[in-house]
Amino acid sequence: MAKNILLTNDDNASKANSKGATSKPKAKKAKKKSKTKPEEASAPLWTKLPLVSTVQETWADERVRTVSGLVALATCLIFTLSIVSSFVTGSLDIRLIQQGATLEDLETYNNILGSLGAHLGYHLCREALGVGAMAIPFMLLLLGLKWVTDRSFLPLGKSFRLAAFLAMFVPWSLAFLTNQSDLGGGLIASALDDHITGAAGLWLLGQGLHVVGSLGSGIFLMSAVAIMMTLHAPGVSKQLGRKLGSWFKSSEEAMMDEDAQDEARVQEAASETVDTPPDPVAATNTLTPEAPAEDDAFDLAIARGMDAAAEAPVAEAPAAEAVVEEAPVEDAVEPEAPATEPVAEEAPASETVDLDVVVPEPEPALEVPAAEDTTDESVEFEVKEVQEEETLTTEQLEDLVEEFGEEYDPTLDLGRFQLPNIDKLANHGDGANRVTDEELQQNKENILRTLANFKIEVSKITAEVGPTVTLYEIVPAPGIRISKIKNLEDDIALSLAALGIRIIAPIPGKGTIGIEVPNSNPDVVSMRTLIASDKFQNSDAALPIALGKTISN
Repeated sequence: MAKNILLTNDDNASKANSKGATSKPKAKKAKKKSKTKPEEASAPLWTKLPLVSTVQETWADERVRTVSGLVALATCLIFTLSIVSSFVTGSLDIRLIQQGATLEDLETYNNILGSLGAHLGYHLCREALGVGAMAIPFMLLLLGLKWVTDRSFLPLGKSFRLAAFLAMFVPWSLAFLTNQSDLGGGLIASALDDHITGAAGLWLLGQGLHVVGSLGSGIFLMSAVAIMMTLHAPGVSKQLGRKLGSWFKSSEEAMMDEDAQDEARVQEAASETVDTPPDPVAATNTLTPEAPAEDDAFDLAIARGMDAAAEAPVAEAPAAEAVVEEAPVEDAVEPEAPATEPVAEEAPASETVDLDVVVPEPEPALEVPAAEDTTDESVEFEVKEVQEEETLTTEQLEDLVEEFGEEYDPTLDLGRFQLPNIDKLANHGDGANRVTDEELQQNKENILRTLANFKIEVSKITAEVGPTVTLYEIVPAPGIRISKIKNLEDDIALSLAALGIRIIAPIPGKGTIGIEVPNSNPDVVSMRTLIASDKFQNSDAALPIALGKTISN
């Protein structure tokens, strides 16, 4: 019994152990279920669609990703070759593309990839992004490398944003630079406008110039570069900011050093002038003995000055004599030296005589005619005869026509061209004058009444109705001055209650005076009525031009 009990206990223990062992995996499964339920609940609804789930399952296969990556790399290579080749051969392939050339045509495309490359380059570069189209193969390259190698060489999101920005920024910048520089003409401009800038760059340039102008476009482009550098390359932008700050600081310090050096030079020069003041007496004493040796005219001027000093008032002469008499006895041995020295020192008034020295200096101007004579002889003078153009006679013109054929007819170049129909022009009416007889009669009476108030008699008055104004021709009575009627322009306008009347005194070619009065209901002179007129349609001129209607229609 004991054995049986023990066996049963062992069996129970083994059963319990087996149950415990089997219960643990159940707990793990329960935990796994508890983990997957929140994920399924948080997944977006579109991922539960059958098509999306099928694509996800297919994309999970490594072979599908590798094949897709190889296709992307091949497409990248085709796009790159097409775009780069179109930069060189695009201008040659435009004609074939626009004419719709087919494979059966004799002419072949110049693009390295033939018709496919020419069309890709035309539509991606010329008709779209220009050089910015290189962003497309760049993004295909990143995707292909990621799908083939299963790792990213560059962050895709950041790279795609930068590529999209450059795809629009680079063509716009090139279009702006070519518009501001001397590259706006010739082959360079045509190449840039065709395949480098593209339609997008030219459109952005036009919109920018229209909205903010040339300066605003430049500021916007520089701001865009600064913003992108701050977002995608903060280290570079900070380093550039430090360099700019250090450059401004060094330039400011250099300017301050230059200012300090200039101030030091000014102070040094000022100190030198203060330390060594000029001695006017010494200057006069040193100059006076040298002047006689240099110029005899100066001696003559001083002699005249001495004579003038001798003829000065008597009050100055005793002063000089008193100085000589008070001189000591020892100096009497040489009476001439002290006598001359005090005179030079005590008579400063005679120093003003030096101004007379300047007067003779203009005398060399008498030699100018001789110099002019020499220059006139040395200058070559040639008179060219004007050659008049030869005028051909009628006989010579006829001979030339017989020799070279009939006269050139410019209309033969566009023989199939037909002038557009006048029905395309707006119709503003028949252009008939709508001035009533009552208006004409009222204006005539007002004019006559106003002239009669100023004692101006009129013998005859006629009216010529035009599309916008009416011309009243007045024949004044004998003895009436025309200037008198001319001065009444404002009074006549007041009496007619009309603005902008004009007095023509006299009318050219006639002995009458004209008064132009605006019509109350002016007609619209339309281009349609001018071109449809008989005078324009049957004109003998080579190039008739319709500008409007005169007062006589």
